Amino acid sequence: VCPTPMDLSTVENKLEGEDYTSPRQMLDDVRLIFTNAMNYNNIEQSAHRNAILLSNFFEELWRDEKTGARRRSAPAKYSVYVQDTGDDEDGP
Repeated sequence: VCPTPMDLSTVENKLEGEDYTSPRQMLDDVRLIFTNAMNYNNIEQSAHRNAILLSNFFEELWRDEKTGARRRSAPAKYSVYVQDTGDDEDGP
């Protein structure tokens, strides 16, 4: 059992409810989503691999936002794994 669960719906609800008092709080929650996915899914599972890719992409977007850079779309290197062997279980 994950001691500190977090998901995008919770982040969305916190944003809509203006529960975050700083951008850092939202950043920490989003990072927790990826950390949980990597900690509670085996490296062979697509949830783990996608968490790595999405985390890296998110960090680039966050850095771009801080510097004022704008990006139109995700680079090809961030294509997520969609092929499934059937042995994956849902992540946290």
